[in-house]
Amino acid sequence: MRILFLLPFLFLLNLIGLSQGIKEVKIGDQVWMGANLNVDKFQNGDPIPQAKTNSEWIKAGKDKRPAWCYYQNNTQNGLTYGKLYNWYAVHDPRGLAPKGWHIPTSSEWEELSSLIKKDFKDVNEALKTKTGWKNYETGGYETGESCGYCNGTGQRFSSLSYSYITCVICGGTGGDRRYVQKRTLSGNGTNTSGFLAKPGSNRFDDGDFNKNIGIVATWWVFSEIESEETDAEYIYIDNDSYVPKIDKYSKGFGSSVRLVKDDPEKKERERIALEEKKKKELLEIQLKEERKKQEEEQEKIRVLEAEKKEQEKKLQVKIQDSIKKRQKEISDSIEVENKNKQLANSLTSEPIYYTKNIFVSTNDIQLVVKDVSTFMDKYLDKNWRIPSVKEMKDIIDPRLFVKHYNYVNTYVVYCLTRDADYLCWDDNNKLVILNAKRRGGAASPITYDFNERMCNSDETIILRLVKDK
Repeated sequence: MRILFLLPFLFLLNLIGLSQGIKEVKIGDQVWMGANLNVDKFQNGDPIPQAKTNSEWIKAGKDKRPAWCYYQNNTQNGLTYGKLYNWYAVHDPRGLAPKGWHIPTSSEWEELSSLIKKDFKDVNEALKTKTGWKNYETGGYETGESCGYCNGTGQRFSSLSYSYITCVICGGTGGDRRYVQKRTLSGNGTNTSGFLAKPGSNRFDDGDFNKNIGIVATWWVFSEIESEETDAEYIYIDNDSYVPKIDKYSKGFGSSVRLVKDDPEKKERERIALEEKKKKELLEIQLKEERKKQEEEQEKIRVLEAEKKEQEKKLQVKIQDSIKKRQKEISDSIEVENKNKQLANSLTSEPIYYTKNIFVSTNDIQLVVKDVSTFMDKYLDKNWRIPSVKEMKDIIDPRLFVKHYNYVNTYVVYCLTRDADYLCWDDNNKLVILNAKRRGGAASPITYDFNERMCNSDETIILRLVKDK
């Protein structure tokens, strides 16, 4: 009875001791545990099975059960480096981390690296302890860099380890190339961050321990989403690199655990930051839409201005075309006017005395029937008139003239073409076309065939006029 009563009390003392003995280190807004985790119980008090042999470690991984061990199963290593846990212990729902702490996610590890990188070029150097890390060798190779500034031994230049290395062989084996002297450099850090990263190495899923104790430190990365993948993420630093790196290995892999403290106000800060981010994104969307509207309005204005300019251009072209057209019309009108005057003058300048009472126009001109009246009214003396059919026949055929008038003028007018249409008045006082066809000539006497038909206003006719004396 007494023993049963003491067990809960001792467990409570264990938790109190753990909470009081945790060393904290604040880096930025994060508070980290100052050493690797070294517990053998879950948060509810259930023991975490210890794998003391290779077979136990392998079986725990295959059965997907939590397990822990010391490096090389040596308790002293646990005091220095803490325990190594498989992935199943880290993600057990009973909770590996004490209350108020949790296993960091990849984003929290990245935040740690970013915070340190602000002040230190070599993040790993700031995380690592000042002792316990093995040295590493560098140099002993040609860099391929030109040795243009090296005039002899003793020259210095920056190497990959950003420390100055002596150029001991100018020209090297391949000509004008630098040779980096082989050197041994310290793998220790400065621990300027206070993180106290110690090189506790790890254990493979086949039970073998990694031989690189003093060279590498690994920690599990907590995944908030359960995955069916056989591999899981862990983060590591080694003795000759600058920044922590994330990699993946089997969930049966054994790695150290470093805890970060819960931040009750972090969720509120994240909520506020998320709201601010959403407001900013919304504002950016609104600004983008506003810019788009402005661009669309500007485009509309540009299009309207372009259309206006095009319309103005077309109007100017239209005006110019109208002016040119009008000028041409005037020019054509003047030309027609002059031509008609010349025609009128040509028609009537020297009228032929045909009979005692009639003069006949000197020449024939071609006109469209509908233009005859205007032409005569505008350009000819009012005494000139269109002959009757009888008069036109007499004018054309001198034999008829002799027959009707018994008189022959020296300048007898006759049809000069073999087929001509003359405008005449018929007996009913209607305009008609008199077609005259000439026959004969030269060796045979000239005769005419006449044919009378109705007048079409669009026909082109021969105009010959007469004037009473």
